[in-house]
Amino acid sequence: MFSGETTGFFIGNSGIYSRIFRPAGGDNCPLVILFHGLPGNETNLDIAYALREEGYAVLTPNYNGCWGSRGSYRLQNIPENVDTILKHVFSVPFLKTWGIDPERVGAVGHSIGGWASLITPKIDKRIKAIAALAPVIDFDRIRISARDLAPEFIIPLKDITVEQLIEGWTWAGKEWSPFDTIKKMGDQSLMLVAATEDEILFPESCLELYNQVKAAGRDAEFWVLHTDHSFVSERKKLRNLVVDYMLRKLPL
Repeated sequence: MFSGETTGFFIGNSGIYSRIFRPAGGDNCPLVILFHGLPGNETNLDIAYALREEGYAVLTPNYNGCWGSRGSYRLQNIPENVDTILKHVFSVPFLKTWGIDPERVGAVGHSIGGWASLITPKIDKRIKAIAALAPVIDFDRIRISARDLAPEFIIPLKDITVEQLIEGWTWAGKEWSPFDTIKKMGDQSLMLVAATEDEILFPESCLELYNQVKAAGRDAEFWVLHTDHSFVSERKKLRNLVVDYMLRKLPL
């Protein structure tokens, strides 16, 4: 039996600092990986707590160069970070240590974290359920230019300049576009949640990606909440959407 706890640790030698929120209970616990945005001021820990209360373990990793993780922050590092994180959670030592069921692992991501979750099908198809919340999908189509956002975004990030962040933004859109990575979906499920009052992104991008996934015959659903990019006025509805989705796709 496991006692409910919250523990922080580095993932191997990667320098990626993560926390796990483990509910009390026995083995074969489902796991949800929660990816934060850029720079990660909105942690979405209310979603982590709600999932744990239902019986899910939740892992909240921080990319290299931010929020306690070692190394320099680069958007170019995030796909490799995601790969490292997924290899770790499916490793035998992690599964045994935390009593995780490898057949019930999902990913939730917000903003850039939504992008991180949407590229998982290209990295590891063992992720069964993906929930992308106001995700960055079209890097060329945003309401505020990356150059205007960058000076504020880099404040809590390590060893990065405005120019390097902008360079990474352009790179991510070209090399890891969700319109391309989502084509690698197998039997995974996808939920997209857009915000009508999103001050940074255009919600239409979510609808475009949803239509692409449905046209390919994949399992997908699309929700719209009438709120801003961080879902500030609709946190309860957002939590309920995510929890209900995981209960349906990764049943307890």
